[in-house]
Amino acid sequence: MNPHDVQALKKRIIVTYSPGGGNGKSEIAANLAYCMARRGRRVWILDANTFAPAQDIIFELNTYGQTFSDYLVDDTLDELPVYDVSGLLGVNRAGALFVTPSTRDDCDVRYDLQERTNENQLLIHDLPAALFDGMAARSIDLLIVDTYPSFEAINEVWLGLTEFLLLVSRIHTVDLENLRALLQDETVNEIDHKLIVFNNVHLDGEGRPAPDIDEKKIEWLLRTKQRLDLKAYLASCTVATDAGCRSHVGIFRHPILYSENLALFRQMAPRNGLFVQRDTTDQFSRTVDRLADYILKMYPHAPAK
Repeated sequence: MNPHDVQALKKRIIVTYSPGGGNGKSEIAANLAYCMARRGRRVWILDANTFAPAQDIIFELNTYGQTFSDYLVDDTLDELPVYDVSGLLGVNRAGALFVTPSTRDDCDVRYDLQERTNENQLLIHDLPAALFDGMAARSIDLLIVDTYPSFEAINEVWLGLTEFLLLVSRIHTVDLENLRALLQDETVNEIDHKLIVFNNVHLDGEGRPAPDIDEKKIEWLLRTKQRLDLKAYLASCTVATDAGCRSHVGIFRHPILYSENLALFRQMAPRNGLFVQRDTTDQFSRTVDRLADYILKMYPHAPAK
């Protein structure tokens, strides 16, 4: 694959990341992929969180063969396993939505993966080529990578393959400090576009998630809950590049607030589809839908069919 093709494919990769676990990143990534596929894009979502996979549950992949975890530990695998889940779209559009899960139940694979991670021996040198080949073979418009929330070495691969980083964070002291550290990382700073999405930001007086709130209060929450000024916070997170300019860091103006309906839905067994399919009027669904439109508008590397 020539450098021009590689550069074009990198523009179609969205990496989702969070400064800590439990932020709802995987749920947002999955529902975002669904919304983008509904808009006519061919979308592939890869579950790169091999330690706590979620996409197999979200997309109800009750039975599947090889996984991303298998690819990382088996040097005989040349291609990434990909599964067509376009049936979830509710229309006759085969080849519109794909998922690559990570291993959940195979203890041997998970143990091998952990050992290789600890010894820095993961088979990741061929991973970029496998991704690009998979995207080209399926004419993928957008690849969404659901990452492991840490500074693990494999995340360096994802950060080096994208020009768009979607950061999901809570307005919480630890998460904000980790977010600041992440944005000041040299590799992250070189990524052209970084968009912060705050999730479950409305807490009651005892620090517990509370019901819906007027989304216009997001900046008020930033200032009063953490005594942070929004513009000053962004400025402190943005580091000048060697060229003297600053890469763009933005905040999505519509926070994803606590949803009791989503909380109940996540506890269902089986889940019976994605949440945006089941409750389109819920605040979570409406916000993810807005997020899909916003990203496609500001990052139009995948024109609608």
